[in-house]
Amino acid sequence: MADFPSSPGFATTDLQSNQPEYSPVGDSGKRQTRILGGHLWKAKVNFPRLLRTTIAPVLGFIAKQRGASFTIAIQPYDNASGTISGTVLTVGAGAVGDTTVSIDGAGSTDTMLAGDCFTLSGHTNKKVYMVTADTTASGGAFTALPITPPLIEVYGDGETFNFDGVEFTMAVDGPIKPFKTSAPALSAFSINLIEHLS
Repeated sequence: MADFPSSPGFATTDLQSNQPEYSPVGDSGKRQTRILGGHLWKAKVNFPRLLRTTIAPVLGFIAKQRGASFTIAIQPYDNASGTISGTVLTVGAGAVGDTTVSIDGAGSTDTMLAGDCFTLSGHTNKKVYMVTADTTASGGAFTALPITPPLIEVYGDGETFNFDGVEFTMAVDGPIKPFKTSAPALSAFSINLIEHLS
């Protein structure tokens, strides 16, 4: 269960893939892209106008973090939008830099859709990955499920593939941004978050 309070819920969320890159365009008009650093997810969560007493659990939780990381379920990215179900496990081994994973144990023609997020149970860094293209299982297996970012840690055979209840490990990225409202008893604000790998 995520550390971040589940109530009150977010009004809106904005998930961003942050991959530093350098893409110069030469005199010929050709572009070359070089990846400069590791990948991190960033998120902005906005809360609706609420009574201070309603928003207090979130304010208290953020205040006590003091730069520490925490887990958070960022809707709608916490559950797969495809039809995948069952106890799904990795097949074979995956290497650092791989852009696909192989899994088995799903329903015979289950789907994973572009934008679905997942984690792997054996990854000590708790990295969240995202599916990049709609994919349908064959006999319950996905033999080359396309993902981003490329794997940053190896995986072994039989690791749990978590596609529902996905939790991001994040930290507050900068100050809480309050929004002034016309009703003095109400508060609204947004929080910028950045992935924090262990």
